[in-house]
Amino acid sequence: MRPVEGQREAIFTGLLSIALVLALFMANPGGLAFAARESLFDRYMIAFPRSGPATDIIAIDIDSASLEKLGAWPWQRAQIAALIEKVAHERPRAIAMDILMEGQDRNGSRSVISRIANQEGRSDLLEIAKTFPDDDAAFSAAIDKGIPVVLGLGISERPSAVKYAPLVLAANHDNPIDLAPVRIGGLLGPPLQAADAAAGLGLLSLDTDIDGRLRHIPLLFDVTEKGAGAVYSGFALETVRSAEGASTVGIDSNARQLEIGRYKIATSRDSLLRLYPRKPDFWRAHIVPAWKALEGALTNIGENTIVLIGSSAPEAGAYLPGAVQGAISTLQVQTQSVDQILSGTAPQRILYAPWSEYTLAIVAGIVATTAAIFLSPLFVALAVSVLALACVGLSAAVFLHATILIDILPALATTAFAAATASASVHNRVRANRTLVEARFARYLAPAVVEILARNPQLLRIEAQRREVTALFTDLEGFTSFGERTPPALLIATLNDYFEMIAKIAVEHGGMVDKIVGDAVHVFFNMPLDQPDHAQRAVRCAREIYQATREYQQQDRQIELGFGRTRIGVDTGFATVGDVGGRAKLDYTAHGEAVNRAARLQSLARDVESGVLIGAGTVNSIGSAEGLQSVGKATLRGLSQEQDIYTFA
Repeated sequence: MRPVEGQREAIFTGLLSIALVLALFMANPGGLAFAARESLFDRYMIAFPRSGPATDIIAIDIDSASLEKLGAWPWQRAQIAALIEKVAHERPRAIAMDILMEGQDRNGSRSVISRIANQEGRSDLLEIAKTFPDDDAAFSAAIDKGIPVVLGLGISERPSAVKYAPLVLAANHDNPIDLAPVRIGGLLGPPLQAADAAAGLGLLSLDTDIDGRLRHIPLLFDVTEKGAGAVYSGFALETVRSAEGASTVGIDSNARQLEIGRYKIATSRDSLLRLYPRKPDFWRAHIVPAWKALEGALTNIGENTIVLIGSSAPEAGAYLPGAVQGAISTLQVQTQSVDQILSGTAPQRILYAPWSEYTLAIVAGIVATTAAIFLSPLFVALAVSVLALACVGLSAAVFLHATILIDILPALATTAFAAATASASVHNRVRANRTLVEARFARYLAPAVVEILARNPQLLRIEAQRREVTALFTDLEGFTSFGERTPPALLIATLNDYFEMIAKIAVEHGGMVDKIVGDAVHVFFNMPLDQPDHAQRAVRCAREIYQATREYQQQDRQIELGFGRTRIGVDTGFATVGDVGGRAKLDYTAHGEAVNRAARLQSLARDVESGVLIGAGTVNSIGSAEGLQSVGKATLRGLSQEQDIYTFA
């Protein structure tokens, strides 16, 4: 592959662009890189919702209609206990309460009357209060029916008054447990009687990412109380553990996954599970309003069903801004999380991310830079588009096949930025070289030749070098006296016509008009472009100049002015070619014996009728003297040996 002009600058620019893009992603100013990456992953979740066999899970929703039919929130624990008993009657696999039952009951009749009695100092009311059912006892009795029931825990800044049993973790390999769960200070939860009756206790806490959107749920929490740490399950994980009857949660640090009985779920080092919802109709098919449940509409609950009880009513439940589904109730989040654990589906980033993603970005940026250097702008755009689509396709295919998330934004950014900057670098160098070529050679060469050089500057040979050239020099006889007797305006007009005629002929034959000095014109062949037939070109050019100048001299006005004959000298040989001059002015020209001989032949041509002399170097280069005749030998001034000289036959 041939070098491209500006290639080095374009490579440097492309690599610098790649480095700048990666530095920007690493710096993550204002969380922009994080937000962009997470938004990309959100698009995957939306475009490819989770599929697979539906799990046996039901959500009992204390929705607004249930509150309207059965009473405003908060419900008494006896009422919630009745709902639990109704569900337990169907013998499900497990029941999980997505409702925080903090401390002793405060809404039951006994609690309300006792509170009033204490405020009023009424001992008689205290006795009356004892006649009412104990809602906490009723609630504890309802969850102690042989069906595993999971209760929710909340987060407190202070150590909890009740000591709740922590989760037991077990490493499945010799490696130490390599997890760093979400750390909290304390717990809020149900009274000890209810906690002891429950099969499990799971933290209900959910938190959004830095952009305010919910994407993950914690599977484990590290609770530090009174200087000691203990691990507790997230609500969804505890629900599955209790349903499985597993006494421990296994941790495979090699694969970074949790093992809960028969189920395995991958997690991040901070024990987060990325939410990956199914299609919206999944939620609608797995929800039963609480009022219907209490009326007996639970025929779809079997012995393998996991039932979650919570609320989507604004006054009872909580809504969070979901990254994929918009505003979403915590009951829906927990239900889908349990379904996700049962399905074993956990979107993960690629191993050693983001370094693997940065490697992909570097490779993509280098490919884009290479395309920008060697392809035309249209094909660069096409190549960049294909490369970007390939990255998107690769990422989507890996996600669909293995649920692995690849952040391709760095690769897309390096592809676009590196291609743009490298293309701009090449374009700027091409434009600069084109301007330079046109400025240097527009007055020397044919426009077509200048256009070729402008498009292909690599064809230029403007650096100092030794090369064979053919020099053609012309001179106007009697110019001094002609100039003295001719009015200035007429003199300039005549010379302009004369020089334009010679230059036009020289350029048409591929010659480079080097300079016009007084009445002389200097023309070179085989520079700056290679011309294998430069000697033939020069001879043909000399012949046409000879004929044209004779006709010009014989015009009536030129005869009247006494316009002289044009002498021409041509010779071929090696010369030193390059830019000569200082900072103020550079002149691309040739110096050497061939140039000197052409000048001497032009001077000597005054003794030849035609006024044209061609040196032996040119004839030897052509390989034939056809159309020429020898005029003998001559020793040119400055040279020691005689040489044959020729003129037109």
